Amino acid sequence: MVQIPYYEQQTKYTCGPACMRMVLASLGIHKTEDQITKLLGTNKLRGTNHRDFVSLAEKHKLRYSVNREATLNELKHYYKNHYKIIVCYFHPIDEEGHYAIVRKLTPTKITLMDPIDGPNKTYSLSYFQKFWSSRKTFNKERSWFMAIRN
Repeated sequence: MVQIPYYEQQTKYTCGPACMRMVLASLGIHKTEDQITKLLGTNKLRGTNHRDFVSLAEKHKLRYSVNREATLNELKHYYKNHYKIIVCYFHPIDEEGHYAIVRKLTPTKITLMDPIDGPNKTYSLSYFQKFWSSRKTFNKERSWFMAIRN
């Protein structure tokens, strides 16, 4: 399985572009965070909209699945099938919507490649599920993820 390189986000509002940069790089598509920020239409006011990830995946002819109101079992299914997974959740410290990549998933824990908190941010699954599913993010959705592969 190809490893996902870690990139820290360059600004407070570019967690989405940083995550997409990591996923694209793992698929052999190399772009800067600035390039991806422009392609996603990310800005200070709204951050990144979920649907803009879809447009970028389509542009690169990637296979993907978008899941809203998803379950941990759905997340586990895509992880087991070697998809790169971007999750959007309500960040417990910043209390804002935030994107990260699922690095590892076990029966009791999830490890995220978080573009602001580091490449190995680990939570218990029960704790992660609380802030993944309990509050709607800026996109007015809970339990959102996008699974991507080429």
